[in-house]
Amino acid sequence: MRYPLLFVFLPFMLLSCESDTSAPTEPLDGLHYDGKPSVSLVGGGRWFEEVDTGTYYDAYLGFKLNNATDTLHTIQYEIQYGVLEGGVFISDSTRIRSIYGYRFVSDTFSLAPNTAISIFDTFFVDLCQTPKNDWYPYFYQLKVRSLTTEEYLTTSDIVKGGTENNRFHGVIKTQGLSSDSIGIIDGPDDGDYREPAESVIDLQPSFPNPTNNILDVIYWLKENCKILVRINLTPLRSTESYRFDNHWAGPNTYHFKADNLLNGQYRVYVTATPHGDGKPSYTSYGDFIYLSQ
Repeated sequence: MRYPLLFVFLPFMLLSCESDTSAPTEPLDGLHYDGKPSVSLVGGGRWFEEVDTGTYYDAYLGFKLNNATDTLHTIQYEIQYGVLEGGVFISDSTRIRSIYGYRFVSDTFSLAPNTAISIFDTFFVDLCQTPKNDWYPYFYQLKVRSLTTEEYLTTSDIVKGGTENNRFHGVIKTQGLSSDSIGIIDGPDDGDYREPAESVIDLQPSFPNPTNNILDVIYWLKENCKILVRINLTPLRSTESYRFDNHWAGPNTYHFKADNLLNGQYRVYVTATPHGDGKPSYTSYGDFIYLSQ
């Protein structure tokens, strides 16, 4: 899977989900967006907690900021998620919740006089709608602040991809001693375990699936390979990863102890790299569900 080029990468740090109570000064004189900011989500796995189900997302933020002044500005921006209630953006609505938080603040950066900067960033968020009823869209609020003048530029809009079905689909259900499929959970299947003919790896469905403890990840190799096993929340974010310098051609099993995970749906990625200079890597994937009880 390919991802957008990050022209500017600004690591985010997770903060409280409470709303900012400061009174911003707008507009931010001399600084403006070139075009419209955009926030889009690519869904991944899910977490389960009592009656609530949340989805993990890779979030992509993009905007271009133009400094039309003769001043060097120190810039920081924050983004938070919420919903519209009565036409007003609300970030602390009881209609949504998050385990990891949905307000993020960037590091600071400098914007030289009479220049523009393009921001393309990715970060992680999980969102849950509660109570469950008709699906309603998520909105974002982006606030750009000049630490030089203490002025703000704020915009809100709908989040692209904030739909109920934007997530991993199709968990192949298996029994405790076999990877043979006995059904599909949360179908339709979204293409797990299917590899091109030239691939060196043939990933089998994990078992038992669902699991509450040990998960066997089974894969066949056509030649000796280096192996990377990742347990992912989203296409970009791993929660566990394991490297092996050499696995022999033929059947291989990785026994993953899953009891440190939250109840939910995850994706196993297995990347095989044959020994030898210049040989390409191949990645196969499949989903599993972990339920502690």
